[in-house]
This record gives sequence, C-alpha cells and structure tokens, in this order.
Amino acid sequence: MFLTNNEKNVVNSLDSLYYEKLLTIIGSSKQVLVMFNDKRVLEHIRPAALAFMITLEKQLNSELFSQQNFQPEKHFTTFARGRSYKLEQLETAQDQHTWVLMLNSPFEETVEKLKKSIDDYSKEPTDGFLNYQKQNLKILDDEEFSDSIMVLRNQNMANSIEKLLTENKSVFVMIGAAHLLYETRVLNLLSQKGFLIKPYIVNLNKE
Repeated sequence: MFLTNNEKNVVNSLDSLYYEKLLTIIGSSKQVLVMFNDKRVLEHIRPAALAFMITLEKQLNSELFSQQNFQPEKHFTTFARGRSYKLEQLETAQDQHTWVLMLNSPFEETVEKLKKSIDDYSKEPTDGFLNYQKQNLKILDDEEFSDSIMVLRNQNMANSIEKLLTENKSVFVMIGAAHLLYETRVLNLLSQKGFLIKPYIVNLNKE
C-alpha cells in the first residue's frame, strides 16, 4: 500500500529545489529513510507515505529512542489472550493506511503533504519521547493535533468506544497518547456523548 505504479511520482513531480532537499534528508538518515537511497524506490513510493516516513525519521531522532522501552500494546495483548479475553480494534489497519497514505486524496494534494514534511524536517522538533517520559502528552507539533486526519481518527475512535460500551459491561481500552490532547481528544468527545470521565492517577515517576 505504500507503493504505486502511477506515472506521476516523487521524482518527476517535485521541483528541483524540493527534490534536492529530499535527497539531503535521505542522505543524512540513520533510521527509516535509508531504504530510499535508491532512486527506483522513490519512483514508486507514494508521496504521502514518504511524508509519513520523513516525519517518523524526525521523531526517531529523540535521545530516548535508542533505549529499550516498555511496550504496553504487546504487554496487554498478551495478558488478554492468556485469559481468553475478547480483543477488538478501534480502527482497522485499512483505515489507518487510508488516512495516513491519503489514498482518497488527489495526487497533487499528497505532493503538497510531502513538501510540507520536507520543510518541517529542519524545524526544531517536539521530542515526543522525552515529553512522554515527563508525562507531557504534547508528543506532536501543535498543527498535527488539528490535522483533519487526526480529528477524523479521534471521532472514529470515540464512536468505536461508545459502541463497545453499549455492548459490554466493562471494557479496557488503549489508545495512543496523541489522541488525548486538545478539544478534539477522544475523552472529550466521549464526554460530549454523555459519558462521565474520571482520571485514575498512576505515579510513574522514579523515586
């Protein structure tokens, strides 16, 4: 899904200035962009997919990323399966790919998304990993939280949780921290649906 055989591609659709910037970013990569050193890959990668990878590369430059971290998704999935609990998805992999890769968007719009990610790469990043360690949920840049795709995903997650809560006596839900901030956050959307939201405080700071 990250690839396409469209005649229009990253190589022939970016102007020379942006293409040179892109090659510079790829050339300095130590993480996910290394695979794009081959021009043939750039001729088939979707612009929105490459934009996503550039943003991911920037996030993975965090000083904390090289450390081994606790993986809650893996832990609780193993825990649930070990007790034969029913597992549900709030959004499917197909949904995620459709939104992240902008599969329903015009090609020109996805190129603009790529150009923006190229421009943003040199800006001072928000270190999501470091903020998360400090229990600060601002793990993305502000504009990412207001992006239409993020808003749509939050709405779909809230709708999925509402459905689960009407069908089950109790549920345990895990969502990414990026969906817990600002007015469009999932918990706020659930509150608007009439659910009572109460925090459960856990002290995660090391003594």
